[in-house]
Amino acid sequence: MRIPATLARISNEHDVAMIKIDTPYPVPSVKLFDGNTDAIRPGDQMTILGYPAVSEEVAVVTESQDMFNQIAETNLIPDPTVTPGVIGKVLRGTAKPSGGEKQEYYSNSDSYQLTATATGRGNSGGPVFDQYGRTIAIFYAGRQTSDTRVTFAVPIKYGLKLMNLRTTL
Repeated sequence: MRIPATLARISNEHDVAMIKIDTPYPVPSVKLFDGNTDAIRPGDQMTILGYPAVSEEVAVVTESQDMFNQIAETNLIPDPTVTPGVIGKVLRGTAKPSGGEKQEYYSNSDSYQLTATATGRGNSGGPVFDQYGRTIAIFYAGRQTSDTRVTFAVPIKYGLKLMNLRTTL
């Protein structure tokens, strides 16, 4: 079932945005880790939830109930994957002045480098959970060399900032 959504907010500083989903019924929430991000360390267990493009497509065929149009309809349906892994590296962004104006400052965003298999396009925007089931990050990118794939997630503190649940970072 497709559910309408609208873009609510976009971060000007980090690769994260917030959408508002209009559901016809309440949806269970997940626990967000709003603690100190210094508590996240390399080697910590994590799990990624998403729809990676490398997954097998799942289709459903629906028989027509219209007696005047007997053509069956085939639709692809989302089939999420749960991918375990570990935090490989914690990257801390730093401001590097290149001038005197605010817009002339450049900062690499804080990020978690993930060590996980079977992730990629389609996982973007999906939650990254810690071993306690708390959402600690949002999956956003991957990089591939000839024999190594590295993926990244932005700490959930930037999602909390968009939701006005945490105003200081």
